[in-house]
Amino acid sequence: MKIGPAWWGAVARRAVGGGGFPPADHFNPPGAVRRYVGAAREGVVLRYAAFDALPLGISRAANATDTQRQVRAGQQHGGRLKGSPVPRTRGLTAMNMHIHSENMVQTIGALEQYIQRPIPDAKVIRHLAKKHPMRITHYYLDLIDWDDPKDPIRKIAIPSLGEQKRSGTFDTSGEHVHTKFRGFQHKYRQTALILTTNRCAVYCRHCFRKRLVGLVDNEVVVDWDEVVAYLGAHREVTNVLLSGGDPLILATDHLEDILGRLARIPHLRYVRIGSRIPVVLPDRILDDDPLHEAFKAFASGGKQLYVTTQFNHPRELTTTSIRSVKRLQEDGVIVNNQTVLLKGVNDCPSVMAELQAALARAGVIPYYVFQCRPVTTVMDEFQVPLHDACQLIDEARKQLDGLSKRFRFVMSHLTGKIEILGWSDGGIYAKYHQTNRPSLHNKLFHKRLGKDVGWLDLGG
Repeated sequence: MKIGPAWWGAVARRAVGGGGFPPADHFNPPGAVRRYVGAAREGVVLRYAAFDALPLGISRAANATDTQRQVRAGQQHGGRLKGSPVPRTRGLTAMNMHIHSENMVQTIGALEQYIQRPIPDAKVIRHLAKKHPMRITHYYLDLIDWDDPKDPIRKIAIPSLGEQKRSGTFDTSGEHVHTKFRGFQHKYRQTALILTTNRCAVYCRHCFRKRLVGLVDNEVVVDWDEVVAYLGAHREVTNVLLSGGDPLILATDHLEDILGRLARIPHLRYVRIGSRIPVVLPDRILDDDPLHEAFKAFASGGKQLYVTTQFNHPRELTTTSIRSVKRLQEDGVIVNNQTVLLKGVNDCPSVMAELQAALARAGVIPYYVFQCRPVTTVMDEFQVPLHDACQLIDEARKQLDGLSKRFRFVMSHLTGKIEILGWSDGGIYAKYHQTNRPSLHNKLFHKRLGKDVGWLDLGG
């Protein structure tokens, strides 16, 4: 039998339809096939560039009807929440217009074609992108000044040579230790965290979940009945954080079903969605009316919905991104922001101050500034030493009014969330903001450090 593109297309359609792949010893499907199947089962249609040369028959959506058919195929199987009816595929067409790969860049070749110039060190960058995938929306690419090799948006989105350094680890805050079952973490008493997907609209190069984002889905939740049962049995949990990946890349019906389940748990007070979509793909919010219906429906049940964004540079706060924030606020959603302190992006007091002031002006709550975690491929390229970080934050706060400097400067440590109060006496003063260890609750401490140290060694 001849195994060619048409044959692979039939295999992919069979897998999406629930038939699965034939035994592994029969063949090794191309990565593009596996990526397509994973995306379709997640309930998100992604037309990968690799499929332009692979006539699957379902790689291009000629019209909205075709798009909905593709989404439905994925949702009826792997994309469906366990124990739920088949989603109705409401409000997906507008979202898919932006999620399609013609609105994204995922290879170095496609990037060079889009910006009409070569990328320096393309061979090395291509290799890095194979280890940790690259994905960038056209919207976000258009924020980059390509004449500036040190452009901060470029550093966030495009692989760089610094990623070759392998210092650090891939799980810096003990996520595996606190995982109760697949996709569900319970580190702090009142808060549960759920990994809803391993995909994002843009794969940030400083991501602290580089071990899984765009790579594997073995940490993504699959059994929502188990989620509901656990939450029902743990009345101390007052809030749930939907994370990933980016939950807002999921199909609207999928999100609606998740929120509906959480809304029926009486002791939950609020739900948070951690998302960079307002930053990197705001039209996904602006163009999807059913998404706003779902958010309003959740709020009408008496629980508060938060969207926690991650704006890291003032240039990310465009007119369009601010409009998307306002649209969320019209739904009754409270929008707050977690900035990550990143070398070469916002490690300047005036830039940090401008960012926090712009957030407050847009009605976004400045919530946290995070010390960059010592993640492998991230630590050497993005982490600012704590001595410099403390001075930077102090100088930025001097430039800010009360509302703009409400944020806490923190690190998400294996032992808990630690607020960094400042540098003095040869080290940092810090206080536990949140922890699951009774002996550490609200503990104030001083730690002597070298001026080049970027993380606290406090043991396990």
